[in-house]
Amino acid sequence: MRIRDSSMLAGHRIKPSIEDLDGPKSVEHINGWVKQATRGAIPVILDAPPGGGFVSLGALSFKARWKTSFDRESPASPFQRPDGSTISVPMMHLAGDGQKFRFDEKFTAVDLAYAGESYSMVVVAARSGKGVGGSDLKALASWLQGEKFEAAKGEIFLPRFSLNDGRDLMPILNAMGVAPEKAKDAGFPGFTKENIRLARVLQKTMIKVDENGTEAAAATAVITERSIDPKLVRVVADARFAFALRDTKTGLLLAAGLIGDPLLAGE
Repeated sequence: MRIRDSSMLAGHRIKPSIEDLDGPKSVEHINGWVKQATRGAIPVILDAPPGGGFVSLGALSFKARWKTSFDRESPASPFQRPDGSTISVPMMHLAGDGQKFRFDEKFTAVDLAYAGESYSMVVVAARSGKGVGGSDLKALASWLQGEKFEAAKGEIFLPRFSLNDGRDLMPILNAMGVAPEKAKDAGFPGFTKENIRLARVLQKTMIKVDENGTEAAAATAVITERSIDPKLVRVVADARFAFALRDTKTGLLLAAGLIGDPLLAGE
């Protein structure tokens, strides 16, 4: 493919490279770039030559410590899966007045700050034992964007969790109206004269959350609770919960999802 306007790409901090997209070397080059850009967190995004007209790559790497770390010891506590079964997970705990909260009759949420406060993670838990459902996400959009949170004294119970996910986003984009037949030359002005269209939009995500911060075994225990201060906001993520890793300056969401089983990466 001949790139029509390389200066236009440079103006958007895009570095073009001419590759044989039908050859095995393209897989090696693309995977190598992604591995380097994500500091090894995502070593592979393609397992076969992509072919086609061009491949556009984007990646981010995030690693930060909490502004206030959770307790070092995380005792096992029960967590209810979406199917109603219960597992035992390491439940992190944090108490104090250095966080911002939002709550109503159905949900409680905390906006956990990272050191430097340029980023934060919103965690939304349901007050009922059923947890947060997919149908709740539309109503929780402003919550996940960090809106209307206020400083308060609170207590947070959050399981450690990790997420590794990979999928083709093209079916989702089609459902949003970005159909392949609509994404032809007009969708890429100044890039090429060839008649091209979107074929696949592959995305892989990795996030790990523990007591120290975020890098984007069964046991049984009896837990006792102390009396609850009526002014204390409690966020207890002991069933499916929502999270969003966000840039506090731009509002950009770096990662978001629902965690239904903290022990199963990719759920």
